[in-house]
Amino acid sequence: MKQIVLTKFSNPYLKPRLLVTEDAYLIEGNNWHDNTWGACLCDRCQGKEGMNHLGNILMEVREQIKLE
Repeated sequence: MKQIVLTKFSNPYLKPRLLVTEDAYLIEGNNWHDNTWGACLCDRCQGKEGMNHLGNILMEVREQIKLE
């Protein structure tokens, strides 16, 4: 997944959109109960902590792109 996200954000249109987030903590928020790749924000999942794997990958890729 990390390689896919890195490839996606090597796109000249998308790259600056990720970099503009600077050092913000990124959460893949959703409402379809995905607490593995993100954090579901629906009422049913309220109080459950998502693992936010995609958000963590996005932050890793952002740091990698900054160093390039």
